[in-house]
Amino acid sequence: MTTSTEQPVDQLLEILSTAGGAVGLGVEDFERRDDGIAIRPAGIVVEIAEPLEGERRWRIGFFYEVASLGAEKSTPRRETLQVAPFDDLIGVAKLALVAASEKMIDRAIDARA
Repeated sequence: MTTSTEQPVDQLLEILSTAGGAVGLGVEDFERRDDGIAIRPAGIVVEIAEPLEGERRWRIGFFYEVASLGAEKSTPRRETLQVAPFDDLIGVAKLALVAASEKMIDRAIDARA
């Protein structure tokens, strides 16, 4: 990991940790990764995406596994919810927290059903 990715990830983690309390997330709910941050209770990942047309961006999404009939192992899948400009850390944090809140609400409703 280079300084060019280390600093924005650290800055985003600080913003998420500060603002996370507004949606019921604490510092322990965020996991720093090499190229992004996982919001563990929601299964949301915010990571630096491959450059698109020369511009770096943030990808907000989640990972899940799909079981196939007859297969011994499930297949990991990745779904992108949003792509955001690299320089807009506040906007990225807002999008990530909204996505995490929606995911946690969906899980709570599904658990109740």
